[in-house]
Amino acid sequence: MSSVSVVIRALNEAEHITLCLASVLRQTLRPRRIVLVDDGSTDGTVEAAEAYCRHRGVELVAIRRRSPIGKTPTLKRQAWELDSDVEFILDGDTILESRNYIERTVQELYQGVGIASACGTVLPLRRRDRHSIASDPAVERFAENESLPQPLRDEATMPMLLRGVTNLYREVLYLFLQRFVYRGQMVFFGTITNPVGCAVAYRRKYVAALFDLDLRFPDEGGFAGLSNYETVLTSSLWWQDLFNTLFITVISVSIELVVLLPALFAVMFLGMQAALYYHAKTVAIAAAQQEMRREPGMEDR
Repeated sequence: MSSVSVVIRALNEAEHITLCLASVLRQTLRPRRIVLVDDGSTDGTVEAAEAYCRHRGVELVAIRRRSPIGKTPTLKRQAWELDSDVEFILDGDTILESRNYIERTVQELYQGVGIASACGTVLPLRRRDRHSIASDPAVERFAENESLPQPLRDEATMPMLLRGVTNLYREVLYLFLQRFVYRGQMVFFGTITNPVGCAVAYRRKYVAALFDLDLRFPDEGGFAGLSNYETVLTSSLWWQDLFNTLFITVISVSIELVVLLPALFAVMFLGMQAALYYHAKTVAIAAAQQEMRREPGMEDR
């Protein structure tokens, strides 16, 4: 079985980091190493994560940064520093609902040659999701100690209502993108233009191969990127991959705009027409029956 290192990037996620770690620790495929990359949090995110990992008896590698540098530089750096086969990137506000999520994504990475990343379906984090993972016995025992950072807190009515409205919009958007747009790309091209970014498994050696050994980072006074642009720009493989990516993007967007969206609007229009026709027919029948009751001698018939 391939070795996995989980890299959690977090910025002011003290409210969610315990639940995120709890979902990782209940996975059927346990990671070799858990790394928390803190992008300059000021709310005690690292302290909450360290307290929970001590409670569970799990080693946590915490990397503190003075200021945020983003997810991509984190992915680059850990690809060079880790020695595991798979680099699993997870956002600090994300919960793995399926207990075999990591195992399934790792399996997908090795279904064929050249698969660099794999991800599952992503939905907004709902209140019932937080309560579901908070009911885990290990989390409940952790929450019994009131001096420790609490993994779940009660929300006021208005923030909870606003979060619910936002989640409803995001859920519809996510489902449309993932089950309609991305699935269409998979059918036509066998891949998607980019993985859904909050819980993705990467083949570490593929990610590391994208960058050279002279990579430097902002917190070290350098630039986070490729140091040898001339080599990249003169590489035919790089241009071919760029062309393939642009081609897939243009074709998929064209199909969505020219075929799929008009078809979707047509179905919606026909559905509305059918509903109006049914309503008009029902009203007409009711009016006819009412008129018949008003005719003389109707009671004797």
